Amino acid sequence: MERLVDLGISADELRISGGGAKSATMRQIVSDIFGLPVIGFKISEGAAFGSPIQAAWTNSKRRENRCRSKEL
Repeated sequence: MERLVDLGISADELRISGGGAKSATMRQIVSDIFGLPVIGFKISEGAAFGSPIQAAWTNSKRRENRCRSKEL
């Protein structure tokens, strides 16, 4: 997080996925560490969900027909 701040990137919240995201205790620990609200995704496996989104975005960029994240 410190590196992101150094790069001028800020966040109002953190989103986590995977097994730990299901645990209210784990979400609270992460929130306490980073000092930000933590939100879990409705879809429990974010990586499995994000992979096709990343592939679609990359493919659209390669074709110089960029699509916005909301379109994906």
